[in-house]
Amino acid sequence: MLKKLSFALGLASLIGMAVADNNSGAYINLNSGFATSAYLPTGEWIGNLNAGYNFNRYFAVEGGYNIMAGSQFDATASTNIFDAVAKGTLPLFKDFDLYGRAGLGWGITGHSGTPNVANCVLCTQANNGNFMLGLAGAGASYELSKHFELHLEDTMYIPFTSSATGAINAVTFGVQYNF
Repeated sequence: MLKKLSFALGLASLIGMAVADNNSGAYINLNSGFATSAYLPTGEWIGNLNAGYNFNRYFAVEGGYNIMAGSQFDATASTNIFDAVAKGTLPLFKDFDLYGRAGLGWGITGHSGTPNVANCVLCTQANNGNFMLGLAGAGASYELSKHFELHLEDTMYIPFTSSATGAINAVTFGVQYNF
């Protein structure tokens, strides 16, 4: 009887610690940074907004909107990407985590202007394009409080077909609010 009681108390304490340590719930994050692509190697600004849900401290899903805008060779390019991802988190310390994200997205690209370079790759692309893409990212987060985190992330956006952007690599920094 004592063994059963100690097992039940031990199991209850483990469940209690898991629930108390559970960082689950809805969140929203806002990030800004710098992106480069095959056709805009000098880079462009990127901003993204993600909303997600942590099922537990280790797994979340999120949907996001990314906007990239930049100019090169007197031409302007803007890319909008809508994505859905799965996010896995590896807690390292009390307030510091590493995470990885992988998912799918839909990109919409538009170009304007007349490039002033004869061999500009951007010039040979269609002025507007829609494309499917895969994305993979890795990052680190630091918890400032129960509700706020800082994030640093590197994400690669890879079109499944030829696109007006080519592969995009983005490094962003931002803040997350946990509800």
